[in-house]
Amino acid sequence: MTNLRTPLALALGLVLIITGCQSNRPVTNDDPIDAYDRQIIELADEAMQRGDTARAAELYERSLERARLADDATRLITAAERTTRALIASGRSRQVSIILDEAELAAERLGLRQASLRLLRAAAELREGRSEQAILTIQPLLTSDIPTSDGQRLDAYVIAGHAELDLGHPEKAELAWHDATAVAAQLRQPSGAARTLRLEGRLAYESGDLDRASSAYDLEADRWREARGYLPMAESLHRAARVYAESVRSDLAADRALRAGMSFMAQRRDAEAAEALHLALATAREAGDATRLRLAGEALIALRDRQDQSPDEESSSAE
Repeated sequence: MTNLRTPLALALGLVLIITGCQSNRPVTNDDPIDAYDRQIIELADEAMQRGDTARAAELYERSLERARLADDATRLITAAERTTRALIASGRSRQVSIILDEAELAAERLGLRQASLRLLRAAAELREGRSEQAILTIQPLLTSDIPTSDGQRLDAYVIAGHAELDLGHPEKAELAWHDATAVAAQLRQPSGAARTLRLEGRLAYESGDLDRASSAYDLEADRWREARGYLPMAESLHRAARVYAESVRSDLAADRALRAGMSFMAQRRDAEAAEALHLALATAREAGDATRLRLAGEALIALRDRQDQSPDEESSSAE
């Protein structure tokens, strides 16, 4: 039997931060930054897009340093948000608190109350297993004490739903999911729909409804594909594969696991690729699917060869 609770918890912060708490805004010529900063941010955005979150964090931190150098509160807030998303996505959520503290002081200088900073802090707290604190952090957003955009309100509901599930409150999580779904319907954005589908899948899985869970994860993957969020797409496929494997639907598990593994591998997420491809290998063998069995086996060999050729390089998926 497959236990999805740990992978779900580990993946949660990644998707919320990459596409949830306000997507990284494109850099324009109107931004108060010089050409060097613009190049750094563009490179970091590209790294985030391809799933190289560690490299993105390193680059965003350079931009944050330049904002500190200039004592520019506006630039500092934006750079802190970008850096924090990348750090959480790369599994370094414990490092974000001090950066968010600095950004909140900068927001005070400008007379602002930033919903985005609270969402990032709550996402980090959730990633660290501090679910009760995460709910307290986003409470002013849920009660409209702090102004929010529709996208930020959606993220607040999604965080609340996952936190309530962590705390063993499925009824409250269901209410949060309904609220998030209503906001996502108004937004009509694929990434918003994907985030609510992830919560729906977890709700279904933890209630024992594997059919609904696998269907939700399949739809989530479709929405991430539309949004060009390829790392969360691959994670969604991997989640669907594990649920199909648990429901003894080996043919569907092999299909989703192979697709996830190939996508992870193309994004150089070697640890995730190996896990998904091993699942594809096992379930394809169970299903008697010779084609997927061969493809998964050859992909694993190629993955090992790639790692052997660069033994001193850490996988981009390592912390």
